[in-house]
Amino acid sequence: MSESTDGEFSAKKSDQFNIVLISLYNTECYSIRTFHSILKKSGFNVTTIFFKKRESDFTFNTYTTIEIDYLSEQIKALNPSLIGISVMSAFFDLASKITNKIKEQMNTTVIWGGIHPTIRPEQCLNISDMVCIGEGEQAILELAERMSCGEDTSNINNLWIKNSNGIVENELRPLVQDLDSLPFPDYSSNDKYLIDENKTVPCNYNDVIQSQGMSFMTSRGCPFSCTFCANGILRKVYQNKGSYVRQRSVDTVIQELEYLKNNYTVPSIRFEDDVFTMNGAWLEEFALKYKERIGLPFCAYGHAGYTKEEALQLLKEAGCVHVEIGIQSG
Repeated sequence: MSESTDGEFSAKKSDQFNIVLISLYNTECYSIRTFHSILKKSGFNVTTIFFKKRESDFTFNTYTTIEIDYLSEQIKALNPSLIGISVMSAFFDLASKITNKIKEQMNTTVIWGGIHPTIRPEQCLNISDMVCIGEGEQAILELAERMSCGEDTSNINNLWIKNSNGIVENELRPLVQDLDSLPFPDYSSNDKYLIDENKTVPCNYNDVIQSQGMSFMTSRGCPFSCTFCANGILRKVYQNKGSYVRQRSVDTVIQELEYLKNNYTVPSIRFEDDVFTMNGAWLEEFALKYKERIGLPFCAYGHAGYTKEEALQLLKEAGCVHVEIGIQSG
């Protein structure tokens, strides 16, 4: 798609079930890109719209009325039957404004997911039709499959649904234990657009990397339950639903990093795992294979209880240039 100054682009001509995913101030958005991959592999016509980007200094420029209008026009052109919005607490008001705008113009199901809907589902259901609690890969696919076949969607695990009788609170399914079973996020520019600076452009992952660096996850969950962190809440939400801390195999991680290195201009990598150094045996295998096959500088998060001298030596030898340790660890 060529750059647009009026926010318009032609709708894709397809009789398939159309889905639009929206990420707010996050063009990396590992979760949305994974959902895009899952839905695309299942044959759905899916488009991701990144609304605004985070600046390189981690600040957020104010959105404009024009940008909201562009988003609304694009959604109308795509004619989706399902819209998913990833919502962090800081962007609750923005997500509400976008959802209300959508509802004014079309009768489309809007589902919110992410940390804020997980911890404040009732509040979010004042605005959205559904919310996804916790991990959403299996839930979003089941929802799309049922909706596309005209089947009942009221009893899908992980979803809270608003209807004329109130709120249906479905139970949580177990946590995904085998992270290697999930597909890689969709990093391509196909069917991905960015609305920012009062214009609409294709969202190219190389541009994302150059402006923000490349973030990456090898695990889910944190071994700690600090009261000021979302993990403290999520651990309670997922009590008795499987091991909370899970980690991908080193080989799968290296395979994905090789794909990124070979297809994009990656200057460095920022590992976003809560505690990258929590598994000594995994870290030893990773350090060896990363140095041999990736060799890019990287940074990661550590913890005083898990970042011993041996771990730091492994990280240094692999190419780590920076380790962040939260002040609460002291």
